[in-house]
Amino acid sequence: RDEGARLRAFASGPEIDTTAMKLLPEQILAQARRLPKSEAVVGAADRLTYGEVEQVGLAVARELTEVGVQPGDRIGLCLERSALLVPAILGCHWAGAAYVPLDPAYPERRNLEVIEDAEVAAVLTSSASAEHLPGGRWAVIDMERVDRGRSAAVEPKACDPQTPAYLLYTSGSSGRPKGVVVTHDNLRASNAARLQFYETAPGRVLLLPSMAFDSSVAGIFWALSTGGTLVIPSDAAARDPRRLAALAARERVTSLLCVPSLYRQLLAFGRSELEELEIAIVAGEACPSRVVEEHFKLLADTRLFNEYGPTEATVWATVHEMTASDAEGPVAIGHPIPGVQVELVDALGRPVPAGVPGEARITGPTVANGYWRQPDRSEDLFDPPGAPG
Repeated sequence: RDEGARLRAFASGPEIDTTAMKLLPEQILAQARRLPKSEAVVGAADRLTYGEVEQVGLAVARELTEVGVQPGDRIGLCLERSALLVPAILGCHWAGAAYVPLDPAYPERRNLEVIEDAEVAAVLTSSASAEHLPGGRWAVIDMERVDRGRSAAVEPKACDPQTPAYLLYTSGSSGRPKGVVVTHDNLRASNAARLQFYETAPGRVLLLPSMAFDSSVAGIFWALSTGGTLVIPSDAAARDPRRLAALAARERVTSLLCVPSLYRQLLAFGRSELEELEIAIVAGEACPSRVVEEHFKLLADTRLFNEYGPTEATVWATVHEMTASDAEGPVAIGHPIPGVQVELVDALGRPVPAGVPGEARITGPTVANGYWRQPDRSEDLFDPPGAPG
């Protein structure tokens, strides 16, 4: 580093090169053809092998194409937690489209705002979730009625690295919800950084976040790109820590990512329910030192990590592996992930000296391409807006 870098609050993650890597839809398709009989996703009432995920996903892609979906279009996903979430996402990608998650638990008005703002061409839903879906001019496809036999002779459309992979809307708690445009290149870089940092495949991943939260992206693509198994609890189980702990034990979960408050509730059910756990990741809110203390008392051999990052940086930007000593004080958010640089700046965007508080300016291939249809807001927060990285 040059002299200026040493004198300012600046850090750079390890180098990473993703240019030779396939995009995530291609990576997962390759896993499906390599491991067709391996379990890809477990839901409360259904299980799908990689071969079945490919079959259903390609059938979805065909139906989307037949209702007029074009590459670059947006597709709403209004689905409860089930194994069908995975082929729904892949069906969008294999049709060349981006997915827009809609939470069936959200008010109909909120989902309508997102659907209209994103200008979706179609919505993938189910009989249970359709009743929460506002009517409109978009096509509606029931995932439970997709004819799997129609996947024959379907060729997935190639994705361009700079086209959107998904459009995820912020909560809107501070005003109009913002749709963050995350490209296939952003997603590839974020997942590649995860593979490089954690070094080992995640195995059986418990998917706890709602699809409407960006941390769901981490679990889904981390598991499927490595041939792992995604375990999706039902909506009811996701709200009940006792049932979640039992599910983790029954499905021999080896990795999970959740907010620290939920992880602390899981720890309360004892070691026997989490004895297969190898990696626990907390994110989404500040991690209390008490969580660290309770983790290492119960699961001393399980690695514990704290991740930080906004939706605009594709899930994560920094990470810290915790030890028992982290229970003694505030838990750090760590150092930049591979390929990313973080610098602290003041209100005018000027670098602050080391040791002085500031805002995080994140640079790297995981940084999204701005906000959907909000050029002024993009100009405020992205420098320059629309420029990759």
